[in-house]
Amino acid sequence: MQKTYEGVLMVRGKGTGFVTIPDQEEDVVIERPALGFALDGDTVEIELLKNTTGKRQEGKVVRVINRSFRELIGTVKERTIAGKVQYYFNPDNYRIHIRPLLPTATANDLNMKVAIELGSWKDAQLEPLANIIETLGRTGDHETEMQAIIRSGGFTKDFPESVQKAAHTLYTNRKQIFADALKDVKRRDVRSVTTMTIDPADAKDFDDALSVSILPSGNIEVGIHIADVSHYVTNDGDLDKEARERSTSVYLVDRVIPMLPEVLSNDLCSLRPHEDRLTFSAIF
Repeated sequence: MQKTYEGVLMVRGKGTGFVTIPDQEEDVVIERPALGFALDGDTVEIELLKNTTGKRQEGKVVRVINRSFRELIGTVKERTIAGKVQYYFNPDNYRIHIRPLLPTATANDLNMKVAIELGSWKDAQLEPLANIIETLGRTGDHETEMQAIIRSGGFTKDFPESVQKAAHTLYTNRKQIFADALKDVKRRDVRSVTTMTIDPADAKDFDDALSVSILPSGNIEVGIHIADVSHYVTNDGDLDKEARERSTSVYLVDRVIPMLPEVLSNDLCSLRPHEDRLTFSAIF
């Protein structure tokens, strides 16, 4: 039985794939006919092919272990074959080498930006069928393109109900939470010290702040204050798991996809002017 290897497939625009495996100094080349049912970003199982001398090691995909996506974003296009109009999907991601057919699409879908899911794909050498699961809008429109960028990256501004509920509970109890925190002997009240943030005028999430004061001795004391998110986001709670999944807030040209619900990112964990907030501070 031939040895196989597992790795993540990277596909270039014309359909040539590459997989990194431990035993090879260079990536294994997977030519388009040898990709099978695999797409860019998929975790795949490959086997090596016998090469002629001097060529890079080639391989072929024998199994897709894990798909890297649940949906694809792109535009509905049309072509005429044997006098019959055929609608197909043109992906925004240039690394996706397939052009799935859209059997249920109509003229109304032409040039619309859509999200699809793959359907039947029985022959790897032919294009698969796909279903439109959502129409985002007309290609080229600003809001449509912004939504396409967000969806293509796997991001969403919506939070699961359990996460929203946890955030709402914290906000409802915010005064008591702050009062209890002040009882901690490790806390130092620096609300009387002039403290500032350095952010754009339209900023909403103030993560950090700076304070500078002159001590009676004449020395200068500097404080760097970071919003104490961990006081609200407890380890392995719903908020913590969601934040781990998202990893970061996403800043686009005209909007932000926050890592945490806005009652936290823009309020409880934002160092807003003239409002009591908890911080993790380095004062020296």
